[in-house]
This record gives sequence, structure tokens and C-alpha cells, in this order.
Amino acid sequence: MALHPSPRSDDLAKKFAEANEHWNLEKLYRDIANAKQQERRRQCKQLTPTEKACLRGLLSGYSPTEIATELNREPGGLRVELCRGLYRYIETVTDMYIKTYSNVSKLLENAGYKHQQKYRDVTCNVSTIQNPKSKIQNRVDWGEAIDVSIFYGRTDELTKLQQWIEQDKCRLITLLGMGGIGKTALSVKLAQLVQEGFEFVIWQSLRNSPPPPHIF
Repeated sequence: MALHPSPRSDDLAKKFAEANEHWNLEKLYRDIANAKQQERRRQCKQLTPTEKACLRGLLSGYSPTEIATELNREPGGLRVELCRGLYRYIETVTDMYIKTYSNVSKLLENAGYKHQQKYRDVTCNVSTIQNPKSKIQNRVDWGEAIDVSIFYGRTDELTKLQQWIEQDKCRLITLLGMGGIGKTALSVKLAQLVQEGFEFVIWQSLRNSPPPPHIF
């Protein structure tokens, strides 16, 4: 696999810049750097430009593989670096265990690092309030679904999957691929797009569930 030279520090600072709009990065950099100093003890370490870029990428909804591609890095090596470094520092800051990269943004949001969204005051008419589709909120259980409020790309895939469900009436879709390419984020975003077409939406993991013959 041919890789291009690593980006310079000033180029790295431009990567995943959209995270600046939604997150208090200055405080986050500072707190994670403090956690890094505790981890390294006598070595007074700050976050490197690469670590900051990786953090912004994770906060923007990118998988480690996608981040590695953007940074001209080898995906496997970057994932190891994240597990040995940035993930551990974030666990120290949040006092929570990171099960997968997709948990990072939710943990940091719960820790108060995400800017609060400001909504405009709007006037709702009676027809909007009585719209049956608005009742979907009372019939949805997202469980431990990851936060995809910041989601970029995958337009073609989402369009095709949405067509399979809404037009072709497909009842079962399986997303396959290597770990870290964003299958979970894609599936959550798809579920949000099609939720109004269903009476109930329930997001649950079947990892420890009994096999289908025992259920049915």
C-alpha cells in the first residue's frame, strides 16, 4: 500500500475543522493533555497535531480507517496508536471505558464538552401538532445507538438503502465490512431517515441474544 508523506502541522490543523463549530476544543485539548501528562508522569507532554486531528475526526463522526486515509496513515497502525494513547486519555477524562471509536463523541458530549445548540422560537400550528408522524417520538427507543448528529458523506449508500426499504419494501438489510469503516454510524443514520415509516423503532444489540430458532 503506497502512502503519501505525512501532512505538516499546519496542514493537520485544517483536518476535520468542522469539529470547531460543535465542540469546546480548547478545553478538551487542555483536559486531555492533562490526562496525558498523568499517564506519562515525568514527561510533560502536550497533544501532538496528529492527536488533535484524530480527536477532531472522531468528534466529527469519522472512523479510524477514514481518519487514517485523510492523514495518509496506515489504518492498522493508527488504530493501535489510538488504543495506546488518545483513547486512554479520554477514558481518564470521562472516567468511562471506550468500547469502540463510536462511543468517543457520546462520552465527551455527556462530559459537557459539546456546545449547546440554540434553537429559534417557532410557531407551530394545530395541523403540525396533530400530525400523526409527530407521535413517532413516543414510539422510538434508540437504546445505545451512537450519536450521528454530525454525519458527512455516504449519500449514495444512504439513498440506495432508503430506496430498498421505502420503495422495494425490503425487510432485512445486512451491512458487511471490516471493523472501523462506519457501518454502525451508517445504519443509525439510515434508521433516523426512515423512522417515520414505521410504527415502532427499537435499537438493540443482538450480540448476546439467543439464536433465532430459540426466539421464534
